[in-house]
Amino acid sequence: MTIQAIEQFDSRSSRGTEDKPTAERRFRVYDDAGTATVTEDQAIHASGIPEKYDRHPGFPWLRATWPPEVKQVTGKSYAWDLIFRYERLPSYVPDPGDENPNEVGYTEINTSSKNIWVDGWRANARLPTGEQINYPWPGFLADGTTSTDIGGASIDSHGEPASYPVTIMLADITHIVEGTPQFAFYAKFQNTRNKTTYLGAAPGKLLYAGNDSKRTGDNLWTVIHHFAYDEDYHLRQQPLRGDDGRVHTSGRTYTPPDGTTKAYLDVAAYSAAAEVGGVYHIQPYPGTMDFAVLRLRIR
Repeated sequence: MTIQAIEQFDSRSSRGTEDKPTAERRFRVYDDAGTATVTEDQAIHASGIPEKYDRHPGFPWLRATWPPEVKQVTGKSYAWDLIFRYERLPSYVPDPGDENPNEVGYTEINTSSKNIWVDGWRANARLPTGEQINYPWPGFLADGTTSTDIGGASIDSHGEPASYPVTIMLADITHIVEGTPQFAFYAKFQNTRNKTTYLGAAPGKLLYAGNDSKRTGDNLWTVIHHFAYDEDYHLRQQPLRGDDGRVHTSGRTYTPPDGTTKAYLDVAAYSAAAEVGGVYHIQPYPGTMDFAVLRLRIR
């Protein structure tokens, strides 16, 4: 599913008086496969849709008002028509990047880094590729086939993990919005990773870690969005365990969903001292979202 936003041909019109000029632009937003349902919320936040106070491309002295008029295309759950109206605003609204603190649209970015300590059974382990980066389960896949042991050198002690540091880069994006923040919309991004490149981070490496909001003026709110970057896709090591919760050692067997008995991988090939029978990566944050839809006006 990919949501597309296309401005309608000859959609731009203008009317009004010299004292109060207005203009319109019309867009169709739809799922390009024509199979997935697109919600109204997804439609008005689709990439390419104007934001509040954006200038009209033909009449730059006119600014977009909000919200747009939204109508679902008759009989099509995957398509919406949006009409944006533009007006001359009674007071000055700065262009993106020209705002002062406490002005609508102001954006600020702060970064930092820290180490977190996590459990590990292998050093210099292999990272998964492709869709396996998103798997939240270890050991075997949904079809019963086994995933690949991560290899590397053993650092555990009789199955007990060692602790090692993981460097996390943090980014906080602060912006000023008019009106109550869209809390329900922001909640959809919680604990998801970036589907596309965002803030320079390759897909899957940037986590949306939550947000803070505070009312700072008459109908003005400050919203801080928190992001965390992990070079290893936020993956964590996990050994296979038995029903008793104990870590399996080499030579043991297990039964995946397909009902066949399989042997745990013998890790002796990776390290003569290895005792754990299979170590895999799991993804605590399997969901991904297009963070550009947050419309944070990053320039």
